[in-house]
Amino acid sequence: MSLDINMVETFYTYMDYDWSVIGVIKADDGYYVGTDDGCSCYRPWENYEDVSDFVGPLPFDDMCEEVRSIAEMYQDVDRTELDEYLGSLG
Repeated sequence: MSLDINMVETFYTYMDYDWSVIGVIKADDGYYVGTDDGCSCYRPWENYEDVSDFVGPLPFDDMCEEVRSIAEMYQDVDRTELDEYLGSLG
């Protein structure tokens, strides 16, 4: 199954070999938020089958808060840029 995931943020660590991502799926019943991490060995979302692997459905404001909460765990998050991107998903 192919998921239409909007990549909200990508964070790289340890010489760009390790990564973490936040993704959002916009669906008819709301928004779904997911995270994934790994190394250069594979791509994001390879082990995700469907929206049940994500948190949701969430209304728009709750989705934004969930993404902000996750992003705050990482360094170098540009909050203004993040909020602009989240606004584009509305």
